[in-house]
Amino acid sequence: MKKSLKALTYSILAIIIGINLIAFNHAYLSLPTFPTAIPKKPKSPKN
Repeated sequence: MKKSLKALTYSILAIIIGINLIAFNHAYLSLPTFPTAIPKKPKSPKN
């Protein structure tokens, strides 16, 4: 019983961490500007 409960807890934690990483990456990539890497410019300079 304890082993299966521990495995279930770890799998739930892994799912939560995975969802948080995906959400964080999505939010980070969809930022309009990267303050450190890219100076403030229009998104498509060539237009």
